Amino acid sequence: MFRFTPSSDAILDAKQLIKLPNYLKAVSYSKTVLRSCLSFSIFYNTIGLSFATSGTLTPFVAAILMPTSSISVVLLSTLMVQLKYRNFGK
Repeated sequence: MFRFTPSSDAILDAKQLIKLPNYLKAVSYSKTVLRSCLSFSIFYNTIGLSFATSGTLTPFVAAILMPTSSISVVLLSTLMVQLKYRNFGK
């Protein structure tokens, strides 16, 4: 028997096709979130690299700041998405 297994990230029911513009806006905003997080990460790491190469950053502080960078990017993306789409599904 043949099983339909689509190779897409999302399936939109025909009854929900009217919501397609909202989904396209969400995709566009996700690009904005991605660019913002990438910009923040580049800025954060550039500042950290300048301190590290100048010798003013101790290994202990670097060990603390490294996971802080990852956590801050995750928090930034989560907050941006939550603030934008808190009423999206309603």
